[in-house]
Amino acid sequence: MLINHLNGNIQFQIFCGILLGAERIKNYKIVSDLRCRLARNLDVKEVQGVLAAYWKPYLSDPNIMMEDATCYEISMRYPTNVKLLWESTEWSFNQLKVICKFLRIRMPRKYHERIKVIRKVLK
Repeated sequence: MLINHLNGNIQFQIFCGILLGAERIKNYKIVSDLRCRLARNLDVKEVQGVLAAYWKPYLSDPNIMMEDATCYEISMRYPTNVKLLWESTEWSFNQLKVICKFLRIRMPRKYHERIKVIRKVLK
């Protein structure tokens, strides 16, 4: 998906510092190749030393060091009005469930559940 977005989205290209123009990236393994190349050439101990020296004045517990080396895309999408509206409705409905359970009162109509089932069927 990253390569597709780079090929078709000028904002992605500008953010990454490349302008493809009419050209397209055809090698879809380039992201994996870059990760492998970085992994081969990265000296983690040296990076830790540089980061620790820079951030030491800001750390309350300098004897604790944690890092995460995972980097992968999981989901990329554009937040359209319909998606935002549905997600806010779903969030509100879940809050209503929690409140009704806390107050030990019956849930109002289950209209939301029927729409959710219909939405899954239409996908």
